[in-house]
Amino acid sequence: MFVERQLIPSGLAETTPGPDAAAVLHELDLGRLSGYDAVVVLQAYARLESYVQARKAEVMAEVGLYRPSPGDMEKMAEPDKYSADEVRAALTLTRRAAEYEYWFSYFLATRFRPVRDALSCGRIDKARARVFCDWLEDAPEHVADAVVAALLPKAGGWTTSQLKDKIKRLLLAADPEWARRRYERAVQRRRVEGTPHDDGTVTITGQQLPVDQAAAAICRVNALAQKAKRAGLSSPIDHIRADVFLGLLDGELSGLDDDEIIAVLIHAAEEAAQGDEDDYDDQLSGETFADADADAGRDFNVSGDDDFDLGGDTGPGGDTGPGGDAWPGGDAWPGGDAWPGGDAGPGGGSGSGPAGDPPRGAGSSRERPPGSDFIPAAESGPEPCDGASSASRDGASRDGASVSGPSRVGRSQVGPSRVGAVGEIRVRVSTLFHLDDFPGELAGWGPIPAHLARRLVKRQICGEWRFAVCDDDGGLLYAGITRRRPAGWPRPPSRSGETGGTGGPSSRNGIVELQIPLAQLREWQADLPGLEGWASVVTDVIRQVDAACVPTGEAPADADADADADAGTGADARRRFATAGLRRWVQIRDRVCTAPGCRAPASNSELDHVDPYSHGGLTTAHNLEIACSHDHDLRDHGWRVVQPEPGQVIWISRTGHRYPAHTSPIIESFPPHIPTWPDIADVQAARHYGAITGDTDEFALDTSAYLLSHREGSPIWWEPAFAERAAAGSNPDPAAGPRRERHEQPGRPPPDPAAGDPTL
Repeated sequence: MFVERQLIPSGLAETTPGPDAAAVLHELDLGRLSGYDAVVVLQAYARLESYVQARKAEVMAEVGLYRPSPGDMEKMAEPDKYSADEVRAALTLTRRAAEYEYWFSYFLATRFRPVRDALSCGRIDKARARVFCDWLEDAPEHVADAVVAALLPKAGGWTTSQLKDKIKRLLLAADPEWARRRYERAVQRRRVEGTPHDDGTVTITGQQLPVDQAAAAICRVNALAQKAKRAGLSSPIDHIRADVFLGLLDGELSGLDDDEIIAVLIHAAEEAAQGDEDDYDDQLSGETFADADADAGRDFNVSGDDDFDLGGDTGPGGDTGPGGDAWPGGDAWPGGDAWPGGDAGPGGGSGSGPAGDPPRGAGSSRERPPGSDFIPAAESGPEPCDGASSASRDGASRDGASVSGPSRVGRSQVGPSRVGAVGEIRVRVSTLFHLDDFPGELAGWGPIPAHLARRLVKRQICGEWRFAVCDDDGGLLYAGITRRRPAGWPRPPSRSGETGGTGGPSSRNGIVELQIPLAQLREWQADLPGLEGWASVVTDVIRQVDAACVPTGEAPADADADADADAGTGADARRRFATAGLRRWVQIRDRVCTAPGCRAPASNSELDHVDPYSHGGLTTAHNLEIACSHDHDLRDHGWRVVQPEPGQVIWISRTGHRYPAHTSPIIESFPPHIPTWPDIADVQAARHYGAITGDTDEFALDTSAYLLSHREGSPIWWEPAFAERAAAGSNPDPAAGPRRERHEQPGRPPPDPAAGDPTL
């Protein structure tokens, strides 16, 4: 088809970027340009983009200088720690991204004005401007100016890598001590970061580490991997390095010598060869594990005194059960709204309550029961989880005689039971029942597959188990903790000869949130025997919910008392630090830090009074919200917070802009009429074998292009020697290792026995 060519204005290649150039480019019909002219237009748009980036950086630098004032025109002389937060909220960025963007903009506007001018004129782009700012940030001003003057005129013709090399060469020549200062400054910013990927995996990186220690760590991991390879482990060397790296970090390999580490790796490989772990629970089919007699329906009681174990939060000392709310770092003090280690002294109360505020008594303090052996959770280890007697767990008999045990952990005690807690797992109870496969959530990391959520819940059996009973829209109705565990679930063994309690290192920090719709809870209540090993857990939740609610349609008998407590007539509302039950309620309700763009999990953040406590604000759910330590400090630097409804927080910045933060429902609903992946895979399999021909009305979109199994030559990791033998169709050297079978991608239909599989 012939298309009449549109000519571009003469001199477009030399046009200065700005509003006039934007108007000219906007009038062009891009589909009617010749190939040569299209390149000229592309370059013009690139220069225009640089101009916009320069203007954006200029105004961004100004935004961070404003402070609250009557005329909204007063500025600080220089930015402070919180200058980037307005940018974060206005542009919906993460805090780290906003800080990087803001300080880049500020340096362009103040220290590197020639670079900003070159960016505005389109001679360089933002990437090259970043190179100048990043590399010259800590250079002496006269040296930085000289480097900019020498390299800026030609910078647009170099790649960013070439520009970096030239800057480094000039800096080393002008200031031999520059490299040392840069290195030492970088080490001061060392950190460890975890980055989730779209495929569900995570990358762990140690940023800006000392080179000597980092090199030693890499050598250690590589030496262990090479030794395991020589010992007969057939996995790819990269996989072995990754397994060693994770095992040393998560505690699985801690305390073991090299030979024991290799034994663990080989044992894990043998188990992996048997296939993925089946996450189905035997006790749900009426069978029980071997330790069910010791653990069935067991009540996790930190004091060991059943007289005080009333379920939920009403044990001695309140909410100090295993892995409870009482640990340092959960709600910081001073500066936060919680006592270090949890509540203000021994105290707790029922954790269940209707929406809005927990019920009357949710924060009633308790004194230490006479004669009890109550120990705050911040000081005590988690409840032993191996089903053994308390004497054997403590390494001593009741008469004081020591109980001998192996001095080193055996292989039977190595594996997931030795791995520490992963944080907070949120999952529907129906998913744990295998009634569905809805994704769970690992707080701070995002959604995780159902099978992985089940596995992590089992790992954190000794942690704190919270329940969140919700309405049909996923809103929170009742919350609390249960010390009951499913009958038959294996408990991690104790680590004899080692300190730190049982259940693996750091297990006290684990949290499991059990999500249950109220309607579904009532259905289960009518058939508790059918729940098998989960009956004791569900029964405990039902008991706590019934104790805090009344039948539907009736007004709560203590409605006035709840209103009075929220109005400040109750003693708990006037205390500064929230009770454990109230703190947990707000954490479950808000999910994450309520500040714009922040995803810090609520369990790792602080409680903040919307109306400051020092100004008469009450300690109630209506006046509390979750804020991480950084965003909590914003309140002292010009930011304000209002909460029209519980959980509906609005942050007001220094410039007066309002940024609402709407709380997500506890149980996320899924859009109806959207086919799930198994449905799509089934249709593809049916088409593969001719059961479906042509297009179907159910799936208007052809998904075959998105299925990995339909992409020929999918990359699979093969060791070179194995790949050559596999290509030849034989495995002549058994000593070299087993032949690898062809990898089956998920979703590929099984081969047809009659026709054979043409892909093999």
